[in-house]
Amino acid sequence: MTSKEQNKKWVGQGAWAIADQGLFALANVLLNVLLARWLRPDEYGAFAVAYSCFLFIGAFHTALLTEPLLVFGPGKYADQPRSYFGALLRGHWALTAVGSLLLIIAGLVLRFNGARPLSQALFGLALATPFSLLMWFSRRAAYVRFQPRLATIASGGYLVLFLVGLIGLATLHLVSIFSAMVTLSVSGAITGLWLMRRIRRALPEGEESFTQMPVVTDHWRYGRWASATSVLMWVPLNLFFVVLSVLVNFEATGAFKALSNLVLPLLQANAALGSLLLPAMSLRARSPEQFKRLLRTSLVLFAAGACIYSLVIGAFGGRLVHLIYGGHYDSQANLLRLLLLIPLLDGSMVVLSNALRSLERPDRVFWA
Repeated sequence: MTSKEQNKKWVGQGAWAIADQGLFALANVLLNVLLARWLRPDEYGAFAVAYSCFLFIGAFHTALLTEPLLVFGPGKYADQPRSYFGALLRGHWALTAVGSLLLIIAGLVLRFNGARPLSQALFGLALATPFSLLMWFSRRAAYVRFQPRLATIASGGYLVLFLVGLIGLATLHLVSIFSAMVTLSVSGAITGLWLMRRIRRALPEGEESFTQMPVVTDHWRYGRWASATSVLMWVPLNLFFVVLSVLVNFEATGAFKALSNLVLPLLQANAALGSLLLPAMSLRARSPEQFKRLLRTSLVLFAAGACIYSLVIGAFGGRLVHLIYGGHYDSQANLLRLLLLIPLLDGSMVVLSNALRSLERPDRVFWA
């Protein structure tokens, strides 16, 4: 394959990755916008806190399963993909069962202490966590197989199923935090299982099977540093919701979450492109010149995208807040410009951290 053909291939896959994350981000944005409109402010604030807890569990899931998959999938286990994916799926169900149990315990404690909205949110997320994280995992697995088109189809299906379900609940006047989480759970289960089935059907037959212990060892060796890093990265984007709910109230948490939703699409787009970039960097890790060329190009493209996005949100953010939330958060809209500092730096962080991960140095990412 010539250099021109290879570049064309990567551009095409990048376009599918952007479409995938765009659809998935749109589903998350619509979830937050509709819940912000249909729930009381304190209920929406409780949802924001509960969802931050879900992301905390998701950070460990990503660090122990998905992130090592993007490194070892196209490398060490490239010749045994069927057995490798099977081992990771078993790990997924075990890990998410523990996470759901922790959410249920926390929900029971809060319910007995009178925090009903937050306990309801945690119960709903306990049901949704295994299937939502299956959707996360299967989308990244498609990237490892260099099939972002399948991930895009799954994200589109997820968006349609979730939106139809939520609008149906609104029509029947049954919208609550718990019913919304049930809708997410069903949507994630259908699309995640479909996508993983499509990926496994395309895997080659007749490979040698292996025991699960080497996979556990490799993922733990890599994931212990990645887990610590994920916790540190969770803090600046999520701890505010917990702190605001404790020091102020759930209404303040809801307002901050509403403003953060306008920054979220670019962060998720960066994450999607980073998932495509990591296996590409892993393949070039043994060729310093190719690796450096890809690194420089990625930094320029991510920085340019962040600048354009921030300029648009900075110019029209106030109008967008009014339009999206029906005037509920107009008094806080001027704070949106402070949040634009986040996407300006996020792209560079994604590229540089993935460069270190592709060199199997997640410990350096942790210390950074």
